[in-house]
Amino acid sequence: MVGLAVVGFAVLRRRRRRSLIVGGPGGDISLPRRPLGAQDASRAVVGRLTVMAGPQAGTSVSLTSVPVHIGSYPACELRLQPVDGGVASYHARAWLKNERLMVHHLAVGKATFVEDTSREWAVLEANDTLRIGAHVLVFTLD
Repeated sequence: MVGLAVVGFAVLRRRRRRSLIVGGPGGDISLPRRPLGAQDASRAVVGRLTVMAGPQAGTSVSLTSVPVHIGSYPACELRLQPVDGGVASYHARAWLKNERLMVHHLAVGKATFVEDTSREWAVLEANDTLRIGAHVLVFTLD
């Protein structure tokens, strides 16, 4: 009976940890919380991230408040070829918040550049550029 109580406590504790949101260096960059019933509104396309230069020029991904993964891994919504070794499997994630693009760099030993400055976290305005490896991307609002 005691063993069952311990297992139940461990499950509840794990669920509680998963519900915590890992944020950036301020409330403005934190990952979006999606309230129940707001799933359709969070998927409204309001922006686009387009590869302007590099091996996949012309490739783009629609942006919503739901995070988009950028990298070379097949499951990434924006898949980039790692031709120069500068693109990690899961390199960065991006999402929209208040018509601004939030970018969180994920790759260890690689770099994500925003307007030619290496960044871990960034807030982009419309027409700002993002460079990952040999790929130059531009953020636009629809």
